[in-house]
Amino acid sequence: MKRKTFLPLFLTLLPALLSAQPTFNVPHGLCRSPFMLKITPSQRGTEIRYTTDCSEPTAQSTLYKSTQYVRSSLILRAAEFKDGQRVSDITTASYIYP
Repeated sequence: MKRKTFLPLFLTLLPALLSAQPTFNVPHGLCRSPFMLKITPSQRGTEIRYTTDCSEPTAQSTLYKSTQYVRSSLILRAAEFKDGQRVSDITTASYIYP
């Protein structure tokens, strides 16, 4: 009897699992005017936590709840959490007002 293996399926899904990270609706860079920033999770059932002091987000970092108004220079780092554990890569974006 031949045993079924899930290894091929796992290897197919591995790149997607490793690249899971929240996305920002506005690309990082130089800013000329204020904008509304939305952070979207890459996975269902997760919460987004973020920092603005350049530190890595933890389960105790600020919980993202809604779109944020950005009107001054900001370095934002965000990650997804589930049950208190980080389940994504950290996404970092710098918004610079000259």
